Amino acid sequence: MKELLGELPVEDVMIDGKQYFYMGDIYADCPDIPGCIFLAGFDQLMLGYQKKESIYLNGEYLRNVFNLAGIVMPGVLLRGNIVGTWKKKNGTLEIKCFREILRDEKEDMEQAAALLWNDIKAVKYYL
Repeated sequence: MKELLGELPVEDVMIDGKQYFYMGDIYADCPDIPGCIFLAGFDQLMLGYQKKESIYLNGEYLRNVFNLAGIVMPGVLLRGNIVGTWKKKNGTLEIKCFREILRDEKEDMEQAAALLWNDIKAVKYYL
């Protein structure tokens, strides 16, 4: 594999002492990433990395997203990190947070929800 990497236009970057690879200019033609994204269950962003080495999910929250039955819960990607899971029922968006969420973070989540769904009547946060 290392021999093949040398033949491809592959670049690497170190993040938290780990080496990651990418192809092409990671900044070219890249729109701004929203502050908050509601991921679907089994989202490819979560499935594309080894569970224990995800750059988006802190290891202590692993079982909150990936349960032992193999289910991948829909996650809340906030400013580059999974901070909770969500479900929508009868016009109410329920967000189970893994940590305390600041007011400006809640504003980001609520704005993203309003853009995604037009029937949200309430947002409830749980810790």
